[in-house]
Amino acid sequence: MGRLGGLTWKEFYRRERDERYNDILNLMRDSLDSSDPEVDEIIEKGGVLSFPHTYIDTSIEPVVRTVSAIHRAKRSKVIALGVMHSISENDPEKEFSLDSFKWTEREMREDLGTGKLDIEYVYLPRRSYGDRLLLDAESEMEGFAEALRPDIDAETCIVMTGDLTHYGEGYGTVDPVKEPGDMILSWCREDLETLYEKGDVARYLEAVKHRKNDQWASALVTKKLLGDDLKVKIFRSKIADYSDILGSPSPTCVAAIFYGVYPLCR
Repeated sequence: MGRLGGLTWKEFYRRERDERYNDILNLMRDSLDSSDPEVDEIIEKGGVLSFPHTYIDTSIEPVVRTVSAIHRAKRSKVIALGVMHSISENDPEKEFSLDSFKWTEREMREDLGTGKLDIEYVYLPRRSYGDRLLLDAESEMEGFAEALRPDIDAETCIVMTGDLTHYGEGYGTVDPVKEPGDMILSWCREDLETLYEKGDVARYLEAVKHRKNDQWASALVTKKLLGDDLKVKIFRSKIADYSDILGSPSPTCVAAIFYGVYPLCR
């Protein structure tokens, strides 16, 4: 895996994909050739799939399963909601959060012969909120949702990425617990249920500030697009250890969650 060193995150993840190309190609082929009913169900019910953008061993399987499900559903249009990290300077060309999704879609098309998808990439948030997160984030994300709504039809599939918790020494956590895995996964389940199933946006936004959840903006847009009476299904939960990559003491970790959310009334 190696250390980040002087690489940007975009460069680091590109190197991973290049070094593991044959392994990933085999994974793509196996995923296309097999069924994945719990993931396919999310698309069939008009829901949204969410995959992490952590290092390859904790993220590539969810990405491949997501792209494969889109092709099995024979959807031709995709809206992909990504994270605009502050280090990307609000420049989509410098952003990395959807790079594995882009790469996987291209490789499936070129190497496995799948059809080309019409993909609209949307990176959020577009600005820093800081302490104003609770004051104006919800209304602004509702505006983004309304702007996207005309682009959505029966041929459209919505996907998003996000890492739901950043925790530990390398992320500025004060007095982190030594084995935080179960606690972090519990936080993630609680926060997903709070937003989607309970609809408590204020409580969700208060929680994600402490979790360092980078998906909050896209998750709010998703909630506004799908409406009320939603159900969350978590397909896979992993804790990605970033202590070696960042050269930080342990624990330094990220929650890599693969989940779907869909409306119960459809």
